[in-house]
Amino acid sequence: MSSRHDALAAGPLGLAEIAWSADRRAGWSAPARPILWLCAIVAGLILAKLAVYVAAAQSYGGAELGLCRWDCEWYLHTMTNGYDPVPRMRPYHNFANWAFFPLFPVLGQIFQAVSGATAFWSGTIVSLLCFGAFAVLSCHYRRLTRGPGVQNLPWLVLLTVYPFSLYFLMPYSESTYLLTTVLLLLAVQARHAVGAGLSAALLSATRPTGVLAIPYLVVDRALHARRTLRRDMTWGERLKLLADCGLPLALAPLGIASYMAYLYWLTGDALAFSHVQVAWDRVFINPMKTFYWAIAKNDWHLMLNPDIPAPRSYSASFAVVAGMASLWLLSRRHVLEAWLLGSVVVLALMTSETSVPRYVTANPIFLLVLGDVMDRIRKRAVLIGLALVALALQAFLLNTWFIESSLLM
Repeated sequence: MSSRHDALAAGPLGLAEIAWSADRRAGWSAPARPILWLCAIVAGLILAKLAVYVAAAQSYGGAELGLCRWDCEWYLHTMTNGYDPVPRMRPYHNFANWAFFPLFPVLGQIFQAVSGATAFWSGTIVSLLCFGAFAVLSCHYRRLTRGPGVQNLPWLVLLTVYPFSLYFLMPYSESTYLLTTVLLLLAVQARHAVGAGLSAALLSATRPTGVLAIPYLVVDRALHARRTLRRDMTWGERLKLLADCGLPLALAPLGIASYMAYLYWLTGDALAFSHVQVAWDRVFINPMKTFYWAIAKNDWHLMLNPDIPAPRSYSASFAVVAGMASLWLLSRRHVLEAWLLGSVVVLALMTSETSVPRYVTANPIFLLVLGDVMDRIRKRAVLIGLALVALALQAFLLNTWFIESSLLM
């Protein structure tokens, strides 16, 4: 068994070991020094960015009032009060927080109980910690999958100036999704099935789209199980191989299965997280029809109007971007990455195009694609110019966040 397999055999902490396993070709023969430097750089960039956000929010009632928008209020409600046993009545709708999966709220509750901080700051710090961990781990993942020539500092700058990175500093589940996804990618890259199963379990407890990792693991383990058909294997070897295939598949759905069991106990409906979507006017639709109807609307001229929902054509156009990115990943033989990006968009389109922009722009796989593009730009002046444009766009989006524009819903 390889050192990566041994590292994970120790338990959950072994997931982090994957990132620092010996890979001399990637330049990590003495990992302690680059890890410390990366952590210091990431912490500095994140804290500086948070300080700018908090300062900007003072004109909108302070950090909590100014920065907590849209789903943030639902997450804070969940951290403070737990899940609703019955819908929260509002005019014409029955809303409940069952659609918001438990991993992020639970982490926020734990931090709140330990630190005594408010729900807002507990959620914010959890998001910052998860974002920082993703930034560090993704540096190693990019070296493993893109080659030792990739540069860490430009990648970290990209994560900082990225216009939609505001999702990663708010009490949202986006940062938790970043971290659990990169843990899954690292486990699969290390070919450690149990680590992949544990990561998929965490991912499926983070948000509904996390369950899409399970079909990939099923196919991967089925292909692996074909080795039992070899005639030169003993029955003991066959049983060991089947156990190696079956255990990850038993672990992977534990996240969503646990949440379903809890909802059944609380509400009597294990699928309450899906059924409550009706309150947001989301029902199952053919995703191709959703995409076609939204693009055909051709309502781009409404983009800058903050008082109406985001233009449908604008929202659906991100599906085109995700499709192109998925094809690029397939051409580079990053099959799991292509699946995690493309399938998420299709699943989102099955109910509405409204969330597609966030599901694409806050997706860790989309960030990796942007990193691939950045790695191919050799001129420093071009990179600096793009960073300045990104900062200007980030300032614009931060203002739209403060005024609760549906562009960032």
